[in-house]
Amino acid sequence: MCPARSGAGPKSTHPRPGRLTLSRCCATPAPRAVCHGGAGSIRGDITWTYTTFAGASGAGAFILGIDPGNQYYLVPLGPGEAFAFPTTQGHYSFHPAPAVAL
Repeated sequence: MCPARSGAGPKSTHPRPGRLTLSRCCATPAPRAVCHGGAGSIRGDITWTYTTFAGASGAGAFILGIDPGNQYYLVPLGPGEAFAFPTTQGHYSFHPAPAVAL
């Protein structure tokens, strides 16, 4: 996903294709079904659109950081599930629970 440009004007809300690449790390003891130890990757195809904070909230998205320009990538994950990521370049972090960082 390309970063938003400042002053670029309204963004298209048409769905766009993308690739998702995440990593997971499991270093704490847990049942084998949950954690196999070590690290691994999660990859897949996604679609995304531009939205605002109000649009992300209205879609029921889990918003990962506050964008100072009010522009977000809205990534649907399945029926009723979505993430919204800030488009403004910068560093964002979110810690929803102990030992969990996004």
